[in-house]
Amino acid sequence: MLQALPPPPPETAIVVTAQALPDPASERAFALETIDGKRLRDAPSSQLDQILKDVPGLQLFRRSDARSGHPTSQGVTLRALGGNASSRALLILDGVPQSDPFGGWINWPAYDPVALGRVRVVRGGGSVGSGPGALAGSIEMTSRIDEGADAGLEAGSHASLHARAYLGTGLGGGVLIVLLKLVEYRFLVLEHSVEIYGGLTALVFSALGVWLGLKLTRKKELVVVKEIPVLTPQPFARNDARLRELGVTRRELEILELIAQGLSNREIAEKLFVSENTVKTHSSRLFDKLSARRRTQAVQMGKEQGLIP
Repeated sequence: MLQALPPPPPETAIVVTAQALPDPASERAFALETIDGKRLRDAPSSQLDQILKDVPGLQLFRRSDARSGHPTSQGVTLRALGGNASSRALLILDGVPQSDPFGGWINWPAYDPVALGRVRVVRGGGSVGSGPGALAGSIEMTSRIDEGADAGLEAGSHASLHARAYLGTGLGGGVLIVLLKLVEYRFLVLEHSVEIYGGLTALVFSALGVWLGLKLTRKKELVVVKEIPVLTPQPFARNDARLRELGVTRRELEILELIAQGLSNREIAEKLFVSENTVKTHSSRLFDKLSARRRTQAVQMGKEQGLIP
């Protein structure tokens, strides 16, 4: 009978910690766009969807601000596949998908750019690890984890105001506890007026505990000075001999450089003032000369052979 019982728990606690994996090496073959926290905070617009419009190839279903439309009519896609309400790109926050699992809608006003530390836009099949929702790519958002505070106030016409605030990990937790104690104190005053002094005492000791906790758990900064030699980057030199050996024309080289920038056939045709069929013909000849089957493979082989930077 005793053998059927589960084993006793261990005497010492087991702490499991995890770290995020580094960026995979396969992403070097894809066009990535990274928006850092400074760029998010200094952007003219305070809406994330308007900031993402600067990313080449990214399209939204609505041209107007997301605050003026219902979330079911808001979507995002990449690679110029055409914007619609059903997103073809997956929005991720700290590794958790944010797009609606049924229709792919995105509630853009729910995400404050001030609270984000970084946004990475991955185009194409390189984001297949994110699941079937990342057909055209993925938009990976990372929350801020720094300490400190940030606030802003904007005023407009018709007496309109827009305010926002951000509290760091340590300060935000302390303010939240203080607010909870204030709410508790209010209910004590209304329903338990006899115990008001006990509530005040609890509030004072709670604030003291928060202050001591922040003071005792604050990590000391250790400054380590280390000299690291930095290599001066050399300017790009095209391999003209390999270019003549492959027989790549000047127009085909221009199309290869634009493909490396992540432009579609239609965008390349508009940039070079030629028809889309002409771009497809040059691309087919270029792929045959490079022995490539896909656009990404042609870009990778062009970089390896010194045709493009």
